[in-house]
Amino acid sequence: MKRYLSCTVLVTAVTCFLALGLTGCGKKASSKADAMELEQAFGLKPGAPPSEETTPAGLASRAVAAIHAQDWPKTVSLLGQLRRARDLTADQMHAVHNTQGNANVRLVELACKGNAEAKAALDRSKREADAR
Repeated sequence: MKRYLSCTVLVTAVTCFLALGLTGCGKKASSKADAMELEQAFGLKPGAPPSEETTPAGLASRAVAAIHAQDWPKTVSLLGQLRRARDLTADQMHAVHNTQGNANVRLVELACKGNAEAKAALDRSKREADAR
């Protein structure tokens, strides 16, 4: 158990170091720009309430709402679901990919600051990746 905890701490520390180092080297992405990119790619009306539909557009609308709320764990989760959708256009995939990368950076930043929900979301993400 101790070995698992020390590995987890080491992985988290390395991830935080890399994320903070990489984000410090360039222009910080704007959450507003991310939301706009998703809205344009999925033909969503800016400022519209999130849809409860399970379609790609419905998932995108909920992801946009999560971005506006700066709920990064939820944003990453919704974008992960959206990324697995089968019928996305190239523009939609590009928007999801860009936004997911930016949301992951924000999630890692939160985890590095000690946010328990962000740490749990990163652990979930790692388990899902290991399962694939």
